[in-house]
This record gives sequence, C-alpha cells and structure tokens, in this order.
Amino acid sequence: AKDLKVSKNISLLHLRLYSPELNPQKQIWPYFKDNFLSNRVFKGTEEIVGACYDASNKLASDPIKIQSIAHRN
Repeated sequence: AKDLKVSKNISLLHLRLYSPELNPQKQIWPYFKDNFLSNRVFKGTEEIVGACYDASNKLASDPIKIQSIAHRN
C-alpha cells in the first residue's frame, strides 16, 4: 500500500513468491504417493505404515530416480 507508514525500527524485505514446484522435497511426495500408494485400499494403519516402509525402501534403493525427481537447474 502506498499509504503505509513504516516505523524506522522496521525493515521491509521483498520476498519472492512461494514456488513449491522448485522445492525438491515437495516433488518427492507426489511421486511417492502416485507410484506406490495411490489406487489402493488399506485395511488399517499397520498396512499403510508397511506400504510406506516398503515404498520408501524401493525409492531409496534408486538414487538416480530420486535425483531425477529432485534435481533443478
């Protein structure tokens, strides 16, 4: 706002817009979910946790895949 009066003990910083598509961690979860956990019906929490454990082991065993998902120029 042009009429905003900023006190002398406050510094305003220009921040870039939030871009989740540039955050590598935000890219891993959709891949994880879409490729290992979607379109399934789980009988309970233990089955969900087991599926997550298995999926994380599969993904962790393929560092090239992780790099391809998370790498940005």
